[in-house]
Amino acid sequence: MPGERYITLMASLPALGPMLSAKHAPINRVRLESRLHQLHPDDQNELFAVRDLLSWQRLPLTGTDE
Repeated sequence: MPGERYITLMASLPALGPMLSAKHAPINRVRLESRLHQLHPDDQNELFAVRDLLSWQRLPLTGTDE
């Protein structure tokens, strides 16, 4: 079954906890990226496309609310 390949991945991720009152991130970037390498390549590509789409760095600094 396709969903079974992600049971180990999901079980290895920590609980997020309260987002606005957290004192530190529940997982560091290095550990998160190592866990994400368990994803199927198609799923990795989709995840990275969404990440790039939501990145603040791609928005122009000269933009206005208009």
